Amino acid sequence: MATTQSVEFVGVGPGTDVRVISDTIVTVLTPQNGQHPDGCTFPSEVRVTSLGGVSPVQGGPTQYVFYEEPAVTAVVPNAAVVGSLITVTGTCLLDAVSVVFELENDGIQVPADFTQISATVLTTTVPPTLAPGTYDIKVTTPGGQSDPAPLAVFTVPPL
Repeated sequence: MATTQSVEFVGVGPGTDVRVISDTIVTVLTPQNGQHPDGCTFPSEVRVTSLGGVSPVQGGPTQYVFYEEPAVTAVVPNAAVVGSLITVTGTCLLDAVSVVFELENDGIQVPADFTQISATVLTTTVPPTLAPGTYDIKVTTPGGQSDPAPLAVFTVPPL
């Protein structure tokens, strides 16, 4: 890899900012990926071109998986007290890494415990530190963080 000239993500495009770290390590910025054929993920073969030629196709070990950005489409119930269990549904919630409650018009994000049920459903507990107010529920996956949406709003009522 010391003579790496380019890195290609098959079906997506070339990587940029290719940097050779050592004989076995190269870093690269992935290209933007458009629509994913299955809606949420797209595995792409990574091909490295060096002075020695082009790396062989090897399947899983030489693939990079692109993820679509998640979206929250419903929160049930949409109002409850702290400590309550709620269900969050959406698209592309696969491999969620965090769920946060973000106070509307404030930007402060409070992390919440969650359990992944499927690629479209997870459950979360309303964090005990939330004050009464209206919050956007955001889910982060390898594809990014979901945007605020009207159906992703949650309210902690006054005591």
